[in-house]
Order: sequence, then C-alpha cells, then structure tokens
Amino acid sequence: QCTEQIKNQYGELKRAVPLASAWNENNRLPPILMQFDTAQLVLHQKENTTNLKRFGHLLDKKNNHEVITTSIVYVNTQFFVTTYIQGIVLDTAQSLANIRDLAQLQYKFNNYDEKPDSSFWLEQLDIAKHFLYRGDFIGQFALPDLEFQHFGLIHGDFDRKNIIHAAGRNILIDIEHIMYGPLAYDLSRPLKRICETEEDRRDYIQAYDNKIDLSNNELINGNIAFYIMQAFNRAKWGYMREASESIKNLKLELDHKK
Repeated sequence: QCTEQIKNQYGELKRAVPLASAWNENNRLPPILMQFDTAQLVLHQKENTTNLKRFGHLLDKKNNHEVITTSIVYVNTQFFVTTYIQGIVLDTAQSLANIRDLAQLQYKFNNYDEKPDSSFWLEQLDIAKHFLYRGDFIGQFALPDLEFQHFGLIHGDFDRKNIIHAAGRNILIDIEHIMYGPLAYDLSRPLKRICETEEDRRDYIQAYDNKIDLSNNELINGNIAFYIMQAFNRAKWGYMREASESIKNLKLELDHKK
C-alpha cells in the first residue's frame, strides 16, 4: 500500500531489506529500507500515527531553513515512511558528538515561534500513567501532577543513537515520537545519556539556550515524565526487564522531588 502511494514520485520499488534494529528481537517489525528508482526511503511500523499526521509537516518547515532531521514522505494508520540518511551514527563515533553542537541541534529542533498546543502530549502522559497503574507497575507510588513552563516541538528520544553525521552535519532520525511538549521532558534524555559530568550538563544547557530559565524542579518533572513514558513504551512492546529499570529510575526521581 505504501509503495503504491509513493511510486509515482520515486519510481518503481527495486529492493526492500530490513535494517538492523533492537526491534528485531521482539514482536515489532524492524524498519525496512526501500530502494526506489530515485530515492532510498525507510518504512516504519507504528500502531498510532496521529502525532505524525499532526506535527510531521513541521519537520519540512525546519528543514527548509537547514536540514536537521529526516523528513516524512508518507503516513497511514499503522506505518510511516521517511527519507533515508546515510552516514555515521554518533553512538559509534562519539568523537563527532561535541556537546555544544548537539545542544544547539536540539534547540533548533525544539524551538517553535508560536505558542504550542501541548494537549496531545498531556493525553499521552495520562494514557501512560493509567497503563502503569492498571498493570501494577508502580505499586503504592503516587504519580504527581507535573507542571511545566517551557514548551516546544519535542523529539522524544534525543540521543546519540538517533543522530547521524552526514555531509559534515548532524541529522536527527527516529522521529516517531514528535509532538508539542515540555522542553524539560525532551532534555531529560541527553542530560542523562549524552552528558557524563555535571560540567557537561551545565555546558549543554548553556549551549542549548541560555535565555531559557529551566528551574531544577522543572528538570526533575521532565525526568519523571520521561521515565513514565519510557516505562509505558517498553512494557507495551514486551520489554519487561527494561520497563522495570525505567520504573526503578522513576522512583528515584520521585524521591528527589520530595
């Protein structure tokens, strides 16, 4: 169905092969690299593509100024297709992953001139909370209401493994979680995974945008929200050991908030 929809633009499908992915080990289809006459594209499975339909056009708007992310070329109810970026994954070449450069890349992605509507993100957070309560993942821990002051277009998994170095620039991939949401939520991942020291974290936030005053409480709220969503997604796809690790980290952040 996808190839029929896009072959008029890219020509006939010549070859389709699965890409190496952690999803190969579970019940989700890995991404499929599709080689057409005039382009290489990637087919992704996603059970709910509402966010991509609502916010995907903003990627093209950003890339019109400077290419910072892969682009979406087709979306249906269970799959979406993106452009293929050929290059070096920063997770395997950390010498290319300058902290300040990555912080500025994230700021370019997050920054949005208009006041964003975060209702979709809040709905997703509520769904994740109810899932964790129903599945008895968090025991007697009460999940607090989280307040945020700063919002933008969020990636949802900003990490070296989702950044490709190609043609002298860093480009974001794995954009399936994009939506409007709290900046502190999107900063949680890089501040924990990309930054290894407190000095790294200070440099990252300063390079990200020193005009944004993110309080420590807002950053903690971002961490809590991140682990709620991470636990939900891992459990939903059957990664129970990893989901338990997310719950452990969530409880630590809840203790910090106290």
